[in-house]
Amino acid sequence: MATTKSNFVAVREFIRERTGMVLDDSKNYFVETRLQIICKEDGYESVDELMNTLIRRPFSELADKVVDQLMVNETYFFRDNAPFKVFEEKVLPKIIEKNSDKKSLRIWCAAASSGQEPFSVCMIIKDKFPALANWKVEFEATDISSQMIERCKSGVYSDVELRRGLPPSLKSRFFKQNGVNWHLSQEIVSMVKFSQLNLVRPWPRLPKPDVVFIRNVLIYFDVETKKKILDNLMRLLGPGGYFFVGGGEIPASLGAAVESLGSGAYQVK
Repeated sequence: MATTKSNFVAVREFIRERTGMVLDDSKNYFVETRLQIICKEDGYESVDELMNTLIRRPFSELADKVVDQLMVNETYFFRDNAPFKVFEEKVLPKIIEKNSDKKSLRIWCAAASSGQEPFSVCMIIKDKFPALANWKVEFEATDISSQMIERCKSGVYSDVELRRGLPPSLKSRFFKQNGVNWHLSQEIVSMVKFSQLNLVRPWPRLPKPDVVFIRNVLIYFDVETKKKILDNLMRLLGPGGYFFVGGGEIPASLGAAVESLGSGAYQVK
């Protein structure tokens, strides 16, 4: 039985209100396929039945499951590669020079997904900047999905996930095979503090970071929501702070307030 259009509209509005993510009509099949997973797990006879329950109970365990299922968690190690080169060759050396007296480095990854991005950054720090071993390095990584946060904390990945972007030298140094999966070294996993955060809700009090990775998430928001998130980011970073966005997320609205370093990297003026 086909899922009713009114229920699709309702669930899209629910997702937009809860997460800021915009799902148009082209995503109907995606929505139904993802929600069928919950139907099988929780015993709903149809997606319509699940949606009707969700509408009646918008703040429930079911609602959290729907949010987790409909988040797009596409990521891989060293995704797009060039931004990580900019971080390694331009951004981090400048931060090290700036913070040489206090010997502290603070990083925030605002959309951690399953952890490959923050762990890629950590591997750069460990592999290329051994002098930072004597620094206070604080790394916060957040995501809206509670399932993804737990996944990040495990540091466990499949062979397919390791083949997507991870250099062989880093695989041999930082991963060990256990059965069909690969376990990331606790040396890397322990560098990151993971927690749940919804970017479209009021942000909690966050320590001022030196650099923020907020890549490949802004594309899912409407213009107004994107502007609100970027305004929050600018206030958090302040002059001299750095941030990375995805290739299709150029913050044109910020105008002269930022300087581009290339490959989605910006410095706040």
